[in-house]
Amino acid sequence: LRFNVVAPGLTETELTKALTQNEAMRKASEQMHPLGRIGQTTDIAQVIYFFLQPENNWITGQVLAVDGGLSSVKPRMKA
Repeated sequence: LRFNVVAPGLTETELTKALTQNEAMRKASEQMHPLGRIGQTTDIAQVIYFFLQPENNWITGQVLAVDGGLSSVKPRMKA
């Protein structure tokens, strides 16, 4: 068995529309992300698809942040 985790950042969905549909909040969030935008569900789906491919059978135990680079520039919150 292989186990990998996709850790999505802010992604435009029904659950995040209060933030993503507020122009000021959206703009502030986009400016925080190195790629300059909010993630889309297709961004997350493409990574999941990649992990599911049989050619990737040597990848296991990974946590992949799909967050537009935000985790690489901001320290993680301490528990």
